[in-house]
Amino acid sequence: MDFFYFIPWLEQNGYWAIFAGMFLEGLCLPIPAELVLGFAGFLVGQGKLSFAAAILAGWLGSLGGSLLAYLAARKYGCRLLHKYGSLCGLTSERIASASRFFHKYGPAMIVPWRQLPVVRNKISLVAGITELPFPIFLLYITLGTGLWSLLGISLGTYLGANWQVLLKLASGFSTYLLLITVSLGTAIAIVLYGRYLKTK
Repeated sequence: MDFFYFIPWLEQNGYWAIFAGMFLEGLCLPIPAELVLGFAGFLVGQGKLSFAAAILAGWLGSLGGSLLAYLAARKYGCRLLHKYGSLCGLTSERIASASRFFHKYGPAMIVPWRQLPVVRNKISLVAGITELPFPIFLLYITLGTGLWSLLGISLGTYLGANWQVLLKLASGFSTYLLLITVSLGTAIAIVLYGRYLKTK
């Protein structure tokens, strides 16, 4: 989908557009944060926006969207997962086991995970579905979204007219991630099929 129509609106509305774009991205909508923050950084370099204010707008928007996604997943996701999870092999025991694993190892991963293209906003849904305590999620997601807003704006400012390099890097990462996912899925399917044959 071509989101470059967003650029004139961002240039005209400045901080509010940065906030809105990052809020929608935090809600897991397919808004490329690299476009929003990258172009905002370019505007900072042009002297049209304040560096600190642009970071703050991106941070608050991303944080607000992430919190709303977490709350929605926590309220409705768990119920749906327990109700329909068995249809895809997710029993209550497996869901509980995955939740314990995330509670033990996952919170600290929220900060670095939030810096990754494509998958960064999904961590809010995972935290909500596994019912990670809100204070813990709030701490890590505040750090994660703040760091990403700082990095995105800084890189956009540094790259200047070449800020679209950020989009190319994100696109390359998504292709790489897809290949990894397909490879892992194939490997898991082979292992499961081998176990199935042994039980016959």
